[in-house]
Amino acid sequence: MTQKHYKVLILEDSPLDLELIKNELTTSLPYDFEFRNVVYEAEFSEAVTSFLPDIILSDFRLPLFSGFKAIKIVQEIDSYIPIIIVTGALPEEIAAESILNGAWDFVVKSRLNRLPIAFDNSLRMRNEKYKRRQVEIELNYVRKKNGIEIKLLYDAIDHAPDAVVITNIDGVIQYVNPSFEKITGYSSEEAIGKKPSILKSGIHDNSFYDELWNTILAGQEWRGDIMNKRKNGEIYRETMSIAPILDEKGRIFNFVAIKTDTTQQMLIEQELLRAKEKAEENDKLKSAFLANISHEIRTPLNSIMGFSELLLGGNIEPETIFAFAKIIHNSGKNLMSIISNVIQLSEIQSETVFVTQTPINVVDIIISIVREYSEDFQNKNIELAFKNTTPYKQIIIDTDAYKFQQIISKFVSNSLKFTEKGKVDIILEIKSENELEITVKDTGAGIKPELQHIIFEPFIRFDTFDNDFKKGMGLGLSIANSYAKMLNGNIKINSIPGEGSEFRFLLNTKITIITEQPVEDHGIENIFSDFTIVIAEDDNNNLKLIEQILEETGVHLICTRNGRELLEMLKKVPSISLILLDLNMPVKDGLEALKEIRTFNSEIPIIAQTAYTNEIETAYELGITNYITKPIDSALLIQILKRYLL
Repeated sequence: MTQKHYKVLILEDSPLDLELIKNELTTSLPYDFEFRNVVYEAEFSEAVTSFLPDIILSDFRLPLFSGFKAIKIVQEIDSYIPIIIVTGALPEEIAAESILNGAWDFVVKSRLNRLPIAFDNSLRMRNEKYKRRQVEIELNYVRKKNGIEIKLLYDAIDHAPDAVVITNIDGVIQYVNPSFEKITGYSSEEAIGKKPSILKSGIHDNSFYDELWNTILAGQEWRGDIMNKRKNGEIYRETMSIAPILDEKGRIFNFVAIKTDTTQQMLIEQELLRAKEKAEENDKLKSAFLANISHEIRTPLNSIMGFSELLLGGNIEPETIFAFAKIIHNSGKNLMSIISNVIQLSEIQSETVFVTQTPINVVDIIISIVREYSEDFQNKNIELAFKNTTPYKQIIIDTDAYKFQQIISKFVSNSLKFTEKGKVDIILEIKSENELEITVKDTGAGIKPELQHIIFEPFIRFDTFDNDFKKGMGLGLSIANSYAKMLNGNIKINSIPGEGSEFRFLLNTKITIITEQPVEDHGIENIFSDFTIVIAEDDNNNLKLIEQILEETGVHLICTRNGRELLEMLKKVPSISLILLDLNMPVKDGLEALKEIRTFNSEIPIIAQTAYTNEIETAYELGITNYITKPIDSALLIQILKRYLL
């Protein structure tokens, strides 16, 4: 292979440095060099014009001569000849000034090993300048032919944000602007002489490119989107227009392509399309939900209104009264479940839900859930069982008790809804010292694999008979999944159509085992006879309900109607053991009263009672000890009071 031949003019007065420079170049670069050495200004000027060097290496300080003068002479004779300053020491400001005046690079003699790199870079820059000059010559030719100010157009193209490519009639690239280099990753040196097919992605078939070429060869402009591939292999989208350039006789002699990288726009469009489809699907689901909720609410409401009206009619046997009351109670529970689901989903979607960590006994929670649902399962002749795979009866974790209970309850409720025969098991396992798993396993309808990925979406309803999503309101599992994530847990489902489903709730949490036997429960009769509780409640019915729930406990109750009365009572009766505080009351509401109480009594337990769970976070910040939601669960109320009084 023939070596490239380069003429090198060296302006250097030190014979030793001259030999070092020559040696560095000849030993480091695979070129055939022809050197000429000069020292003075006159012979330098003569050598530039007669020797015609490819590159000049100049010392900065010479007898009666300097590097600045050498740069000026070269600029006047031929600015396309690279000149590199090679000097013993050069302050940074002088080096910068040399570059500004026209030096292409500078090399300090103590680091002469950088000279070959500077040499190659300068020649590469020279070649690039030659190419640009050739493009300018060709563009000037077109300007003369067509009367267009191509120079202005060239400057605009050079600084355009869009990629510009000029090819000849055969599609060979003759020019690319800097934006092309930035977008594609190919330098102009790599692209010029190649065809645009270097960008082919393989996504489009031959007919696509045939149509493009047929259009532009016919003298017409082609516009469209094309998927191309960058140098690094990344696929991207370009919105492109290609137009032919014609001579005065109407013959095509060039093509110009203007290409805009619209990849980000494409991704946004795709995301918007997915969001639009999701919104449309949600609208359909919400419409179906709203149509369904009327039926879901009216069904238990019809039972409540109908049977209560019969009770008010009188002349009913005691057994019938009990049966009617039971129906009214169960219908009320169903109605409350519907309302709770709607409120919970609203809070989740509005991001007003918070997590309150308290110690809970997992075993007690599951046992209470089994008790709560036992009658419903008996009515369907289905077995509901709790299987504790551990030997422990007190497994304590710190978590949000309400949300933890709701997750398992909604699993159980779901299994009850879709299991017509067989059994449902609640299985408790300790997977590791920080992992607890609760599984609800049923022998119900099961779920098709292709439908399981949407089981936790809101408004999805399921039908047992055709294994399609229709039955129910479609909120329970969605709420359970959201609560699980809030508690740093996750839910998995295993389901086989016709055999049943398993819902697994894995919770990452610190687990404490208490091996002592729990205190035996002897009922609630007179268990609080030594204590005084003040109730702040403005609703008479709620007040009567609490009095009835606590009557058997023997507790001494003091009733107040608002926050002001509560504050006065606390000052009058210092022996009060606990406060049951409604957060919404007239005159002075519960939050105001709470804030004031904590200024003079930081120890007394204060249990908030409210129907608005979005108030609880503020209440905790102000100093409540715990809370209970309305409608009040009597067993839960007793359990909370035991915790803080006994």
